[in-house]
Amino acid sequence: MIVNYSGIVSVLASVTGTLLGSPLGSWIASWSIPAVLIFSSITSFAACATRFIMKQDISQASCVEEEASQDVENESQENQEKQTELENKADSKSADNQSTIKKSANPSLKSKIMLLAGSLLVAFIPACSVSYILLGLGKQYGSKSLTILYIFSGVGSVLASVLYAHSSQKLGLRKIAVLGIVVSLLAYCFMFSSLLPIMWVAFFLESIGGMLLVEPIIVARQILFKGSALAKFSGWARLAFAIGATSGSWIGFAFSSTFQWHLLPILALIFTAGLLVVLPQLPNTSYVD
Repeated sequence: MIVNYSGIVSVLASVTGTLLGSPLGSWIASWSIPAVLIFSSITSFAACATRFIMKQDISQASCVEEEASQDVENESQENQEKQTELENKADSKSADNQSTIKKSANPSLKSKIMLLAGSLLVAFIPACSVSYILLGLGKQYGSKSLTILYIFSGVGSVLASVLYAHSSQKLGLRKIAVLGIVVSLLAYCFMFSSLLPIMWVAFFLESIGGMLLVEPIIVARQILFKGSALAKFSGWARLAFAIGATSGSWIGFAFSSTFQWHLLPILALIFTAGLLVVLPQLPNTSYVD
């Protein structure tokens, strides 16, 4: 249920971000870059605040889900008594579920730190590179050239959301995240070129890779944490995301002001590779209804 719901949310988020966020950000950037940074900081921390405000609701929803899961398990156990032929398979699946529940009940400190680092990095990486590469391309080719880039980026974002919604249950979160890292690294390598057609491909791939990285990290904490622990950790994870977006924007601004914008993919490649340390904390199982 969590994986299905996250897929629907990712599609809505990609469409909303493409139709509203990108044009609004471009309009503000044409007026003042510091204004974009301030606006981004305010909205990031406002989004973080909503997580803390909804803390009680998240906790209650998680508890309801736990009760529903328990009812399903009880019904499954009754069916096992009647169907002896399926007993071995059911026992094996039950053991896997119990193992996952035990891990979910009390994630280690290392898991918590790595998941928070993942939330920070998935916001930091595009904030420190993509926006300023777009500004550099706008200066080099003119603002009208950015329209096609936004189209490719938007199509990639929506396509990635649909891909995640249809494949995450079969592949599992860790494999989806690995695919996201590979696609993102390839995209940032293409961004070293200043040729506009190659940049179209680069931004298309970056949108796909970014979406395939963000969603597994979000869903992982929803699976590993339950009840009040989920509500509390979600607030901290959103704070880490806001810090990553804000710090990435300012660091990217300082880097692009000091060096050429063509070097910004170096930052993105380094920190994207850093996401490899987060992978072991993501569930490696598939979720098929």
